[in-house]
Amino acid sequence: MEVCVRNNSCDQIAGPHLYAETESVSVVEVFVSNHNRLKQIAGGLGFSGSDAGDVLGDVSVEAINCTRNFDDSASVLRWLIRVTVNRCFLEKRKKARFKRAAKEILFRRKENSAGPFDSAVKTEELKIVKETLKTLDESLLVPLVLKYYCNMNSVEIGKVLQVNPVTVRSRLRNGRLALAKSLTDRGIQS
Repeated sequence: MEVCVRNNSCDQIAGPHLYAETESVSVVEVFVSNHNRLKQIAGGLGFSGSDAGDVLGDVSVEAINCTRNFDDSASVLRWLIRVTVNRCFLEKRKKARFKRAAKEILFRRKENSAGPFDSAVKTEELKIVKETLKTLDESLLVPLVLKYYCNMNSVEIGKVLQVNPVTVRSRLRNGRLALAKSLTDRGIQS
């Protein structure tokens, strides 16, 4: 979900010095000159100094990789503000997702806390899962590892593997199915 910031406050933030027309507007220069203002925006969205710095680190990468042509510095600033707000929302969603997952893990751990026999069974199951993962084809294993251990989405995995995101989703599905079949054959039920 991309949030579009459309109001005249960007013109007030930018000030008249940013409207000077030049042949090419450097996104990085505008980012550097407005770094504190972007940090204030992140702070206003509830991020502490270090978290705001992390968000602005992502924004700076976007600024460096930006290939878009802008008419003037004000349009660059509006784009940077939009990217900053979107990154803040993305980070908030990631934190909420992490908190939900952590609560679920703690709930399951409390629910499943058992004696030494159950612990030995779990250890044996983990050993079988690791062995089964080693038998998977690399084209199926790599997307699974990137998805579930590195928390990457299919677009990011596609960039890393240089394949289409649809192909990544297909490989993830096939990998999960192959893993489930192998584990079921070895006697482990989900």
